[in-house]
Amino acid sequence: MCFSYSVNLSAQSLQSKLGINELPLPNPGFFFSGFDHPMLPVIAMMEQQIVPTVMQWGLIPSWTADAGKAQEMGNFGLNARAETVDEKPMFRGAWQHHPCIIPCSGFFEWKDVGGKKQPYYIHSAEADFLLFAGIWSSWIQPQTGAEIQTYSIITTDANDLMAEIHNVKKRMPVILAAESALNYLAESPENRLTFLQPCPNEKITAYRVSNLVSNSRANRNVSNVLQPFSEGYSQTLF
Repeated sequence: MCFSYSVNLSAQSLQSKLGINELPLPNPGFFFSGFDHPMLPVIAMMEQQIVPTVMQWGLIPSWTADAGKAQEMGNFGLNARAETVDEKPMFRGAWQHHPCIIPCSGFFEWKDVGGKKQPYYIHSAEADFLLFAGIWSSWIQPQTGAEIQTYSIITTDANDLMAEIHNVKKRMPVILAAESALNYLAESPENRLTFLQPCPNEKITAYRVSNLVSNSRANRNVSNVLQPFSEGYSQTLF
């Protein structure tokens, strides 16, 4: 599972590692919850071209009938399971035709400790960004005719590190190596399945962060959410 992440990125780093420029980056980009359906940067395959753009998080299938159903689909479409992404009707078409990569600086997960949730921030051990495997879809709003492009992050079984943190459901986003990420976009759907594996433990690292990241009523898109947890640290934003 992956329902919140950070996009505190360097455009120069993405350009140097991937050759991708003109990717619109949010400012600030410290915390985004999928349930807010934010517009965030993706690198998508569109008509055989690699296109840096922004899309709404929470995949809405193209065949969705109305706006009410679209809201429901968007909530269910935040993540797609690697094991069934090529089979489930909600994701099957996007998997066949619309792969994408979601760049981020790190993501958040919660560890269950005696029934209490402790938030952690997980990021790359080697670079200043991670690349999630994803899929995207285009939906036409029936009332207005507006085109809305949406995406979903693909998840897989947790590696050993993530199983210690996300210790109930034991899932994690599919994290692509920078050197092979663009190949994910270009491969056939059948070959793309081979990319949907847990990343090696040594590719990521994590630390516990303040409980303020768990406060959905607060503005969490502030730098404080990335500060390491301290027993003496204030658990409020102000």
